Order: sequence, then structure tokens, then C-alpha cells
Amino acid sequence: KDRFTMAVVTFFFFFVAVCGHVSGTGRWEKDYDLWRRKEMVKLVMAEMKRSIAKARSESSSSLLSMLQESPGSFVLVYENRVIVDSRFLAKEKNRKHGLFLASLIERGFHLRNSIYAFSSNSTGACDAGPPCLVIAKRDGYEAPGILSPNPYFHDFDFWSSVRSAIRKVAEARPLHERTRRVFWRGHIANSFNAQDVDQSCRDETGNFARLQAAALSTRRPDLVDAYCWQLGKCLDIRNDATQVCPGLPSYDATMRRIQSDPRLVTREGHVPKENFTLHQFVLNLPGSTQGSYSRNANHLWLLGSVVLWWQATFKEWYSPALRDGVTHRDVNYTTLVPIVESLTGRPNDLETLLRGASLIDDTFLCPECLAFYFQALLDRLAVGFPRTAGVLDDPLAAEKAFGALDCSHLTLVHFVPSTRHLSHFDLGNAHTRRRPPPPFARPLPPQTQQQRPQRQRRLSTVAAADPFGQPGSCDALVNLARAKQLRHERR
Repeated sequence: KDRFTMAVVTFFFFFVAVCGHVSGTGRWEKDYDLWRRKEMVKLVMAEMKRSIAKARSESSSSLLSMLQESPGSFVLVYENRVIVDSRFLAKEKNRKHGLFLASLIERGFHLRNSIYAFSSNSTGACDAGPPCLVIAKRDGYEAPGILSPNPYFHDFDFWSSVRSAIRKVAEARPLHERTRRVFWRGHIANSFNAQDVDQSCRDETGNFARLQAAALSTRRPDLVDAYCWQLGKCLDIRNDATQVCPGLPSYDATMRRIQSDPRLVTREGHVPKENFTLHQFVLNLPGSTQGSYSRNANHLWLLGSVVLWWQATFKEWYSPALRDGVTHRDVNYTTLVPIVESLTGRPNDLETLLRGASLIDDTFLCPECLAFYFQALLDRLAVGFPRTAGVLDDPLAAEKAFGALDCSHLTLVHFVPSTRHLSHFDLGNAHTRRRPPPPFARPLPPQTQQQRPQRQRRLSTVAAADPFGQPGSCDALVNLARAKQLRHERR
């Protein structure tokens, strides 16, 4: 418990010192913002503690059995290595998660020995047993899983580069010089499945919200700029006359026109993140399956724009710190336009929302903030699951436990730090802003780097992972524990 308390205190005061960009200019404003950030951290940490306690109550077996029972989901952080089975690498978001942790270790952030399952599903669904880290919860905090940062930050240096570049543009573009329009870009899919109407219509809720936002663009183009960025990504909008979802309202006339002709809400071309700063308002919509649209939300808070949050049930790890009217404004189909109109000519309200958004970014989304959140999370897992923590921290016990595992079906690998190159999908002039990778980083394979000139293609994350021992064996884990014991004896 003392270790966890120290992690929380260190987490908070480190980002106060390092990420210190506080919007207020006077001493009172800075002190008040400092207090607000402290309160935000308390709320987020309380939810972390609650969800870990719930996971502990639902766990009935040793966590090390996860290696055998959930080979495609487990993550073992052991002695500053991030170790998974090769099947974990099949999903891109899994690879991003592992690479981010590896980049933290390479940067000198110590991560506590731990094991957990990881789900990259944007709804929070997890096939493995607890504890399971999830990147979002579609159905609110009571859903199973422990919220953790989403994987779209890639690695420490990549996110540092993107964040600093966007912030530089944002600071050079005052709010009054931006267009008074609500900006969003994405796609509208179709999740309807006649074989499973209930579940597919539940997934369809996110597309319904996106279609409503696009409809506002045709009704009030002077205030709303929410469009598909490629026609091909919006050609299959659900037809509510033939693909009926009983739990969703019927389309109105505007939505039906868009469904018949998606060109009405298409503006071809990807918009680089720094160009979001051209707008006074930026909109976050649910994902196409009603989960979180994490990749879009990560950078909205640092743009120097007012964040509008479409009302939905999904939660991210920092959601406990969000407050309507303070950090953002909650909106929906009927309230978005009136809220934007009401903020016109109210500089104090705008300043409150801008400062609140900046506090969210500085408190939870700076690279150091993410690192210390993961440290606090793994420390708290050790408190919640003391038996497993005791085994992993005791080299003799770990050697015995690893030696008793049946690893015949496993092919262990460990992540090697690598820096993802910036592409035009990340920043419009990425070729002039890309920092050279640090000397310890492994470059991405040549075939991946060759994709950079393609302006509208998002780079996939290629996992830099090396074999960890022989296939079908956990001897490498045994040897790692044995080496730790030898170091202890020499002391």
C-alpha cells in the first residue's frame, strides 16, 4: 500500500513539474489549476482501485495460469521485459500496447513485475479472465475490466513528437482567428447483421450518432463541419427501412437523404491532426461500434479548441476527471447547435472550457503522465493480487513457478523498443518534423518506411519483437529468475 501511495504521489507531482503547461497566468489561477489537477487524479485513481478490487473478487486461480489459459491475451512484465506469446502479435493494437510499454522501460521508467490480460476491443470486451486491462468500457464503469490508456500513442518518442508539434501550431493560432465551426472527420459504417439483430443493432449505435452529426452538417453548414473523409468509407450506411433496429429511432428526412447519397457528407482527403486547430470547436463521436473513438480523442484536448463530447456510455481511463461545462460540453443531435450558438460572445465560458481541456491533456495525456499512470496501475495490481506479486518479486519462487508451467504450446517473444516514424497521416508536414530515433531504437522494416509518401494511408505498427527462448519452452523465464537470484546473492 505504501508503494502504491508513493506511486500516486510521484505520478501527480512529476507531471506537475515536467508537464507544467498551466493555462492560468496569475498565481491564483495556477494554484487553483494545481488543486483541480490533484482532484482529477484522485477521481481516476479511485476508479482504478475499485476496478482492481472487483477483478480480484472475480479471480479464482493463480495469475500465472494465464500463460496457459489465455496465450493470445496475456502480457507478462518481468524484470524490465515485456513478454507475450507470438499469438498476441496478431492484433495491431496489441502490438502498439506492448511497444509502448517497451519504450517506457527503455526510457528508464521502472515497471513493476506483473501479469495481466489485455483487450484491445474498443467496447471493453475481454475473452480472458481477470485482471484484464481494457482500453474503454462501452457500458460504463461497472463493466468488467480495468481501464488503461489506449494504444494509439504508439511509443514515448512518437507521442512526444506529435504532441509538441500540434501544440506549437495550436499556440500560434488564437481562438478568435479560428473558424466558428464544429470539426470532425471519420467514417460511417454498417454493423447490421440479420443473423444477430440485437447485438448488431447495439453495435450500430455509434454509426447512428455519426450519421446524426453528419446530418447537422447539411442542416447547419455554417456551424458544423462533420464529414466522411473518403466516400468509400461511407457507402454502406444502414438502410433503416430494410435493416430495422428496434432500439434506435427512425431516421429523419435529412438522415435518409444522406443514406441514399453519402456524397452529401463526404469531403475527400485526410486532415492532419494539426489542422484541427483551424476550428474553435472539435467533436468527439462514439466509435463505429459505440465503443470509444480513442484515436480521435487523444489529441483533441491539446488543440486549444473547445471539446464537444457526444453523449454516450463509453468510458476511458481519464473519464472520471471529465466534467460537462468545465472540461468540455456534452452534446447530442438536438443540443449541439444551440450549445455552440450559446457560447458565442461568452469569452469567460470559452476560457473555462479551454483551460479545462488543457488540464486534461497536461494531467493525463503527456508522455510522462502516461508512463506514471502505467507505473501506478502495475503497482496497484501488485497490491490487489499480492500472491502473484510475491511470486514474481521472489526469484526463487518465480523460478519454481515458471519451471512448473506447461509451455509446450507457447512461443514466447519480448518487445524491443522501436520508434514509429511520423507519416502524413499523423502530421501534414511530418517529413520536416520527424525526430531521428534514439540510438537504442530499432528502426521499422524497410517495407513499412516505404509507405510514408502515401498521404492518406495510416502506417500499421510492425512489432519489433525477438524470440524469448525456444518455442514450447519457458526455460528463458526460469533462467531470468535464476539470474536475478544470483544478483541478489552477490550483494
